[in-house]
Amino acid sequence: MTEYRPYLGNNAAYYEQKWKQHPHPARFAGWNWAAFFLGPVWAASRHLYVLAAGYFLLYLAFLLVESLLPALLNLGAGASATPIFLAAPILLLHAAFGLAANAVYWRKVTKMAQLETAGRPSPPLFRGRGQSKKAGAIVSAAMLLIAAAPALFLFSWAWNPPLDPGIYVYDGDQPPSGELDTAENPVFYKYESMIQLYYIGEALDGRELRYELYYLGLGAEERIAGQAYPFFSGSTLSLNLLNAEDPELPEGEYRVDVYLDDELFDMQSFVITVS
Repeated sequence: MTEYRPYLGNNAAYYEQKWKQHPHPARFAGWNWAAFFLGPVWAASRHLYVLAAGYFLLYLAFLLVESLLPALLNLGAGASATPIFLAAPILLLHAAFGLAANAVYWRKVTKMAQLETAGRPSPPLFRGRGQSKKAGAIVSAAMLLIAAAPALFLFSWAWNPPLDPGIYVYDGDQPPSGELDTAENPVFYKYESMIQLYYIGEALDGRELRYELYYLGLGAEERIAGQAYPFFSGSTLSLNLLNAEDPELPEGEYRVDVYLDDELFDMQSFVITVS
């Protein structure tokens, strides 16, 4: 192993000992605490720039998955990652660095030695020998700055797939813009909600849209409201449905049915409760 010492610099004896202790050092050569704690800083200091970049790319990939999960798992817009969920990928990445560092470094050093012996030195970017604390600090800081903008974007962004054709009930001034803004059985709070009905589907083009609103809280359907709209032509429509601020309005489950020219188009259940 001493033939690789010129490529190792600081702590050469440590790496030589690790590689001697394992019969297949290219696969696994023991645990590296420095790589575990410092991750990309350790990699950059040993001129393993691809490995350092991989750290940030993998973390960005995790953030992308985390941004997709609320929609994929139907968790809703209010879903947020727990601290453990956010910390887990960092711990896994650092553990992977601790496990793989010595083996990866072995492959780099032996490849450099083989290329130089053959008279074909590595490209300048990958020709660095030993340890460079300056490279570790500067390169990892530069990569962190490059990754910061997409990371901040992914922290604040969540994939919100477009709505399927149907009807949706909501509270507020703006109708839902995607699946994350809806719930299968929405809950509204009495004295605090003005419930709206939102239609999205094929263009009405003069077809009559009619809704029937039922109260289901007494174990039987009780029709409490209905309205027909024959003059709209667009593919979306928002309507005032129910004023939950009315103190006379009973709590419980409701259902709204929407018809297009007397053909049932969709139905939606929701609940009104006291906050």
